[in-house]
Amino acid sequence: MQPTLTTDRLILRPFHLADAEEVQRLAGDFRVAEPTANVPHPYADGAAEEWIATHAKSFESRSSIVYAITLIGSGRLAGAIALSQISATHGRAELGCWIGFEYWAQGICAEAARGLIQYASNELGLTRIDCRCLARNVGSARVMEKAGFLREGYLVKHVNHRGQYDDILVYGLTLPARSNPATTEKTNEPNANDSTFRTLHTGKPRPFQPQRGVHCLLPWTSGMDDARVCLPCLVGRGKCWPFGRGSQLARLETYCRRPTFHLRDAWS
Repeated sequence: MQPTLTTDRLILRPFHLADAEEVQRLAGDFRVAEPTANVPHPYADGAAEEWIATHAKSFESRSSIVYAITLIGSGRLAGAIALSQISATHGRAELGCWIGFEYWAQGICAEAARGLIQYASNELGLTRIDCRCLARNVGSARVMEKAGFLREGYLVKHVNHRGQYDDILVYGLTLPARSNPATTEKTNEPNANDSTFRTLHTGKPRPFQPQRGVHCLLPWTSGMDDARVCLPCLVGRGKCWPFGRGSQLARLETYCRRPTFHLRDAWS
């Protein structure tokens, strides 16, 4: 039987058929459906009942687990959160979530995500969680970051979303239990004070003067004089690879929080 999960403000419980009307009301709001890749619009009558009816079988097969996000005290339904594509072999799953418009900007989705991730780790033995969102869905991107996810990819024109090809942001969370003790030292990010990395192209150690909160730009995406780069990206271990120009680069200010330095200083 699917267990009920509790966080500070929320109760995550299985959906009931009685929730169908509220699901249709919340998810059927265009403000919720439009930036969400997998929520239909318009939300047809009977679609919520059909969706809820699939949950029990999916949980039994461990192919996916869907939870209703409800508020402690009032019991009101605020949204849904799920793990899909669960793989026991690879110890991973993909996380998805939607929240009713009246519950936005309250930290509810991030709190629910942390609770579900804890359950996935402790009870399902999962050590890797992926999630995706439309690149223009800034709210979902912020939720992922608040829940501890790191941006790992940018897929250009990857999905046909309501007749328009949209870019996708890919996020990932690797839990400590996934680390291989034998290779932990090799997989750590490079030390910014290590002269091996500061030597780079010229063979001359360069002073490393990080500035926090400045976005990372790799050399082929911007002019050499203005480009800033974080050390993990420079040596090929970064999470903030930008695959484009123009407006795509502006979004990097939101996602990269590593110390950075001017690329011209590294190569001069």
